Amino acid sequence: MNQTKKTTPSAHGKIVILISKSGVRPLGGAIPIIIRYMNGESTAISFPEPAKTRAVHLLIGRRKEEPQEVSLGRVFYQKSGDVERWTREDAETITLAPGEQYEFTYDAGQRWPELFALGANLVQLKDRADEVRTVFSNTLEIDVAYDASTFPRLLEILSSEESTVDSREFAEEWIKKLHPGFRAGREGVSEARIWWTKHEKDPETLKQMEALNREPARSR
Repeated sequence: MNQTKKTTPSAHGKIVILISKSGVRPLGGAIPIIIRYMNGESTAISFPEPAKTRAVHLLIGRRKEEPQEVSLGRVFYQKSGDVERWTREDAETITLAPGEQYEFTYDAGQRWPELFALGANLVQLKDRADEVRTVFSNTLEIDVAYDASTFPRLLEILSSEESTVDSREFAEEWIKKLHPGFRAGREGVSEARIWWTKHEKDPETLKQMEALNREPARSR
């Protein structure tokens, strides 16, 4: 990769390809997506680092439904004394010579667990970094299931200080699918961990997870 060439930013030859890891992904768990940018032009192209710019979005949803659109670039809240402000993370400039590519992996499940439903989910990248043309990637289909790793992962989401309100609500909702008596809060999470160690292999628990996965549309 060459970042010293002087170029005119352009999206005309920018090609974006999404590649998913093989296998069914767990609800609430990691959903790594490989994102590959390729330069299809005869001259070099430049663009802001995709993982850190607000101009690059993921569209996540299901067939025949309007997808949710979220930005890869983060915005951070900062407070110093009486001064409060929101700042965007810095994105470096990526420059690709003709035929070169830039690839990175983005864990969409960790960032937005609440946007993935049981069953087939469609994911597409939308790049608006260029003023001339918006670039769309291919569409991935990612299957998600409620498996043995889901319940502990949902508890981790509730325990993490970095989890958003939406992620916490999502986690609580899906914990209660198996453990209706769950109570939110630190004590509730500790109790639920003990409950899981006692019931994770129970035939009834396994039956409940199978039922959720058989009827994902009703389980949302």
